[in-house]
Amino acid sequence: MANEPTRTMILCSGMQSGGTSLISWCFLQHKDINGILDLPHDILKPLPDIKEPYAWVKTTSSSFRWEEAAEYYLQHGYNVKPLLIIRDPRCAFSSLRIKKWGINGTTAGDPPLRIRFLRFYRDWELFEASGWPIIKFEAFVNDPESTLIKAVHDLGLNWDQGMIDWKKSKEDITDPTGGNDTFLRSLPKGDLQSALIKSTSPSTEIDIPADDLGWLEMLFHDFLSDNGYPPHMRSTAFQKRSTLPQYSITRRASWLKLVKEENILKCKLQRLKNNSVIGSIIYLWGRVINKEYRDI
Repeated sequence: MANEPTRTMILCSGMQSGGTSLISWCFLQHKDINGILDLPHDILKPLPDIKEPYAWVKTTSSSFRWEEAAEYYLQHGYNVKPLLIIRDPRCAFSSLRIKKWGINGTTAGDPPLRIRFLRFYRDWELFEASGWPIIKFEAFVNDPESTLIKAVHDLGLNWDQGMIDWKKSKEDITDPTGGNDTFLRSLPKGDLQSALIKSTSPSTEIDIPADDLGWLEMLFHDFLSDNGYPPHMRSTAFQKRSTLPQYSITRRASWLKLVKEENILKCKLQRLKNNSVIGSIIYLWGRVINKEYRDI
């Protein structure tokens, strides 16, 4: 049986490469909010203790849907407030294809790209049907203050100018880690206005294989229409067919390969140790090399 809610948290989600980290940083600048900047897409973890009235977690619709993450935090005794960030899925898909975390795999940790976007679409359907707060990333870029004010009020919070002025440092955030290394490395100085690059002007072309583009525009037909995105774009990608998801490129496959290679090395070194005194010397040397290998 779930615990009775004792604290309020805001659970924010969106598609990967959907501009969610920047908006998460803005919310964590609110004087009454603290928490997790960017929850790894394949992990659900408890919130650390915070002193502010509202806890915050930002995740993405990848290995888990929003409602699955919400159920996890409900079980931890939180009253969960919903927030969704949307963006043109074609722009996000194009960006994700070239990101190191955009592994088009076949595992729960690295699910196929199409599955990730299907999960986001189901999240959007849930939010639309429930009338829950939604932030459009393109609207945020064009008019950040008005967009944030509306979202804050929709969540039942008071407006805090700190969301724009950025008075908190990285050290003031309870958990400033996360999956978006690019954002963390380039954490802007100053305020929000100095960080925004207004580069979301409408385009009719996109670097996505034609197969993927057609699939996205078919799945997101209602989403594109309801949110004022153009119904079609032209593919400029050299390849026309989408790349099929592969197990061999996943992090799980790479880890198992390392484990197998390490075990083979241990067996070889053990045979040398049993053969001779020289073998023992080689074995000791091998242990040093093996430690360095494991630390890579």
